[in-house]
Amino acid sequence: MLAGIIKLINSDDIRLAGNASYIVGTIAETPLGCDRIVRLCTASSDEDSCQLLNSINSLMDVSIRDLEIVLNAAGALSTLAESDDGRMWLLRQDALNETIDRLSTLLSNEDRWIASNAALVLARLTIAEEGCARILNHPHSNSTLKQLIRSLNVDGDGVERNTAFAIGRLCDLQTGRVRLLSHSDSNLMLESLLKMLHSKDLACQKNASFAVSCISMNILGLSRILKSDSNMYLFSAMIFMLSTTDEEAIWFAAMTIRVIACQKQGVLALRKYSRVLSSLQEIYKRGDTREDTLIEIRTALELLEKLPKADKPHVEVQSAYVISVKWEKIFPKSGLEVSYQLHRDGEIIYFGDENSFVMTNASPMSNYTFQLRYTTEGDESALSDCVTVKTPESGIVRNVIAKNLHYFWLAFITVRKWISTLQLLRLKIIKSLTQLNQHLLSSFTVPSSPQCLVCLNRTTSQLKVAWQPPELTNGILLCYHVTVNGPKVSLAPYQETKETSFILSGLLPGNEYKFEVHAVTAQGRGEPAILLLQTVDLAHHAPCKPTLSVLGRREILVEWEIPNEPLNRITSYEVKVNGESVYVGVEKCFVLRRLQPDTEYSVTVSAWTNEGRCESLPSKRRTNKEITITSRPPLYPFQKKTNDKSK
Repeated sequence: MLAGIIKLINSDDIRLAGNASYIVGTIAETPLGCDRIVRLCTASSDEDSCQLLNSINSLMDVSIRDLEIVLNAAGALSTLAESDDGRMWLLRQDALNETIDRLSTLLSNEDRWIASNAALVLARLTIAEEGCARILNHPHSNSTLKQLIRSLNVDGDGVERNTAFAIGRLCDLQTGRVRLLSHSDSNLMLESLLKMLHSKDLACQKNASFAVSCISMNILGLSRILKSDSNMYLFSAMIFMLSTTDEEAIWFAAMTIRVIACQKQGVLALRKYSRVLSSLQEIYKRGDTREDTLIEIRTALELLEKLPKADKPHVEVQSAYVISVKWEKIFPKSGLEVSYQLHRDGEIIYFGDENSFVMTNASPMSNYTFQLRYTTEGDESALSDCVTVKTPESGIVRNVIAKNLHYFWLAFITVRKWISTLQLLRLKIIKSLTQLNQHLLSSFTVPSSPQCLVCLNRTTSQLKVAWQPPELTNGILLCYHVTVNGPKVSLAPYQETKETSFILSGLLPGNEYKFEVHAVTAQGRGEPAILLLQTVDLAHHAPCKPTLSVLGRREILVEWEIPNEPLNRITSYEVKVNGESVYVGVEKCFVLRRLQPDTEYSVTVSAWTNEGRCESLPSKRRTNKEITITSRPPLYPFQKKTNDKSK
């Protein structure tokens, strides 16, 4: 039946084809239906597997006058892209490039439902990093990005909400973030997202907040948001979302504030809005806030924390004319540079970033009071407690020496600087001669291997490596060739880059990958630097084995806990019994019903996140046996023979 309906989508009768696409989309709304459709398409030949997507593409033609047919085709695609299996099947199709072109065109359609379905398909494709890569590497990607940006200003029917999510997912990748910020319509994108933060639709506010947080991960992105003419919407919207009763909205707001506070300019901007800090503190003190939200708020409060009161400096009297003052440096989590003010009797005698000061103009038999203060851009601490010292008396000879000690000290410092400068100049001359000699000797040889090849970041689907230039370049360094060997790697034969770092995405969890980095000059490619890395296993982020409690012959209670280290924010849990999915939801318990008596069942629990699915180890329990009632003799047996037959 399914095969016949799928073939009808390619019918010459366009009305019949539209109805068939509607049926396919409706069947795909259930996990079982979507799984059956994907299996059917995967099991067929390559030509038949691509036929379904090609047929749907032909129905998403703007020249078709019957808009219901276009709507049904886009709706079927959005339903298929909702599940992981359907989404991955779509991303493996060569015809997806044409699909992206058709969807980009439909974003500007006058029918808001068609535009909304088109935006929904693109948003669901970007859930996977492979989907983001297919959009960014598309031949007409600039046109697609332009249509997405302009769709942010379309009100109603979820167009702007779905578009904001898609842009947020694209900006979650460094490549997408750079592409969108360098786009000619990037100013329009930033203004539209900031205005969407004050939308009447709370879901629209959440997606806009998510997109703004992804853009703010970049220093340039946050700088452009803060300099935008619409930046007034940002912090007022964060305060509003924190005041709602929607836990997810509060989490999005706290996460956005935390991302902004990770950069110095973000800390300075947030400190100007005291209501943001007070709102975070009020939510943190409540006892009904989710743990993941509390983590975001706690981190943001630590980054926004102002300077504490300064500690007392350590003061030591060296002589009647010299006093040495020292103090400990502090390093706030905000990352702002700290300067130190040293006060003597209410007068500032030192201001800088050093942690010591020598006063050489003291007088004998005199009392001096010292205090310390920390300062950063836009903030200063309270003065420390006072430290009072008294200088001793001094003889005539000591007076003369002490009065000139300051000048002797300055002369010593000056001579030492001259000596350091001459030594530095000598080292530079030696280094220049050495480099010239190496260049002359190795002008016809390839460079040596890059140095210090290390892993900077490692997740379940992404590896980031970095290195330093080779010790011997043997010429002008043109670029680097990066080769990666391992499952699901599409670099063939190598990736060329001028940077000293490289990110590889879309990898399989728990697999080993071999990186080789070559330095390249005009003479050719040098020796490789080799590094073996392994992606993080999904089982590391899975829930523990579920707890099974037998309730009878046909029911088992399944209970589980949140994973100790979730892969990302958990969107739902999935319970499987003997490999079949029986429950998907956010609760942490479920009762299995209509089971067979005296039968063993194997149960697993999976935690679903935006990064993928993490499945626990199975737990096994057997239901109780069936109770059978055996026959027994009656309490009052009748005699075989009786006189009164009527009885």
